Amino acid sequence: MTQDQIAKSLDVKPQSVSSWVQGKTFPKVETLFKLAVLLNCKVDNLYKIEWEE
Repeated sequence: MTQDQIAKSLDVKPQSVSSWVQGKTFPKVETLFKLAVLLNCKVDNLYKIEWEE
């Protein structure tokens, strides 16, 4: 799936998706959940957060 396709599916600008990919900005919470559904993954997987114990 291309960034343009993701943008169309989420009703956002392609520049927004590009900015997320580059780590410059983050999607709004409601968009984040839609993105997880679209990509068939958990929200946690969208953020590369490694928790230290």
